[in-house]
Amino acid sequence: MCLTPAGETARINNLKNSDPSEPEPEDGDSPNESGKTAVPPVEIRTAHTRPPIESWLTRPRALFIIFLLWAFVYLPGLGTQELKGEEARRILPARTMLQSGDYILPQIGGQPYNRKPPLINWAVAASFKLTGTQNEWTARAPSAIFILILGLGITCAGSALAKSPLVGILAAIFLLTSAAIFDKGRLAEIEPLYIACTALAFGTWSASWVNKGNPWITWFLPGIFLGLGMLAKGPVHLLFYYAPVCWCLALSNRWKQLISREHLASLIPLIAPVTIWGSMVSKRTQEISSTAPKSSDVWLDQLIGRLAPENFEVLSWIFTPFEVLINFLPWFLLLLVFLYRLRAIRRNGAPLGTFTDERDSPRLKQWVRGTAWGTGITALIITLLPSSEARYADPGLPALALLLALAVARLNPQEKPDRDVLLGWRSINRVLLALAAAILLCLPPVTLLAISWEFNSAAWFALGCIDCVLLIALGFILARRGTPATQAIASACLASSIAILYAAAVLPAAKAEDDVRPIGKEIAAALPQDAQLCILSPGIRPFLFYLAPGYTETTRSSEIPEGTTHILTPRRVFQEKLLLPHFAALAPKELLGITDKRDEDFVLLQLGGEDIEEE
Repeated sequence: MCLTPAGETARINNLKNSDPSEPEPEDGDSPNESGKTAVPPVEIRTAHTRPPIESWLTRPRALFIIFLLWAFVYLPGLGTQELKGEEARRILPARTMLQSGDYILPQIGGQPYNRKPPLINWAVAASFKLTGTQNEWTARAPSAIFILILGLGITCAGSALAKSPLVGILAAIFLLTSAAIFDKGRLAEIEPLYIACTALAFGTWSASWVNKGNPWITWFLPGIFLGLGMLAKGPVHLLFYYAPVCWCLALSNRWKQLISREHLASLIPLIAPVTIWGSMVSKRTQEISSTAPKSSDVWLDQLIGRLAPENFEVLSWIFTPFEVLINFLPWFLLLLVFLYRLRAIRRNGAPLGTFTDERDSPRLKQWVRGTAWGTGITALIITLLPSSEARYADPGLPALALLLALAVARLNPQEKPDRDVLLGWRSINRVLLALAAAILLCLPPVTLLAISWEFNSAAWFALGCIDCVLLIALGFILARRGTPATQAIASACLASSIAILYAAAVLPAAKAEDDVRPIGKEIAAALPQDAQLCILSPGIRPFLFYLAPGYTETTRSSEIPEGTTHILTPRRVFQEKLLLPHFAALAPKELLGITDKRDEDFVLLQLGGEDIEEE
């Protein structure tokens, strides 16, 4: 990097006084001008003098800050929204697992659901079992917990990678406040588990490989996390792991590490769990339904569908790479600044904070190049598949966050280009603070006058928390200079305040637009307290989550359990089953007719007509 004269003199003196044979200082050591180890225990390894806050920022404090950020952003209002998107596919099989005791084969509506591995189903079922409650909050709690694991894990990985807690906390803030993670982390979805497993695997390998750690930690431990990722979604995350890993090994000419006993051993926890589960689920599928497709056929069809040209849509294909970038907003804009000014770095030395400097180890420099190229090319290939979606590239976000954090940590406020970046970041924080403060001031009278908004003491308590968070952010922004640490913490405070504001005001007001929960409540209200409900061929219907657990599901009227008093089924199925004598003999009477969000009519039937009474 370009240094001030004073900074250059100090660096030269350090190099003269240092012993090349001495090992690199451990995490928390910083060489002073005499070459001895000095306190404070943080090694930022930038060319400029560390501001006080960066000296204060130790790894435990960084982890605590990330924990607070997670609690403020992901916990408020977690159970307010009704089921959205694909949540029913993750939650309903978990409920069936608890009722049937079959944790091998996920099922929905009496049919095997083997399109995805069961890790998310297991996690939701465990949450239901441990809490003894089945609601939106407990269904989404596993996703939120995995986001916490993601944040703490990437903080530790970044801190160890660059021997700087600042890099770790920056990477975690970039991830936890990005658009994709915030969107999926508050829902019962696969992506939080999948991204967390990928981040733990790649972060562990990166920190250990760069610092020449124990080979078993470098290779075997990531294999465990990759195996969990296989049980979460499938093998796509392996591309985002092995592409940068192989690129780093190629740059360092260490290809032989791929055939080391540690790496070969790591393939056991990677492959064995999903292989064992796959064989068991195929057997269970055939036991339950001879007409159900085999799991291997389902997975092969999905793979072919991603590559099939008949599924190709030009507009979707063009905009998918841009959606990938949107998923990393707002931090993609900061990354653009660095990429745009790489020309200036090459022409004039290093006028802007770079990813590495002359004091970095060769392995860290190789890691930066290998990770950037490996992750970037993999994401580009994935997004250019004929029927790809932006979320398929989400496993690459942790590597991108680590690269950006490493670059931001090297910003030098003493250099004008670096100072301009920090001042721009500070201006954005101020604008967001003013906007959040204005919304906060306008919110009380608006919510009191809004007819659709009901008073909620918890919401008002959350508003009080917003006041505190805004004051903290204001203090950091106005009282501190524009350094990477202060601006990152200020952005985290602002993200927390906006998330709490969203949970306290927007989500309660959005209940008026619910179109799933009211259907479930209407059906539940029509059922007697002692009703024995059987759901016949329902398909995947989110409103089933809002019925009391304990009902049975089947696709065959001959399998309706004895003692059933009520049946819920699509009207078309009801009309077809009436042609069957054994079903007509049940004398079903229509109690309720409803139409779900897919415009399909359902009927709630009461059994026990005159024919049954005569028998």
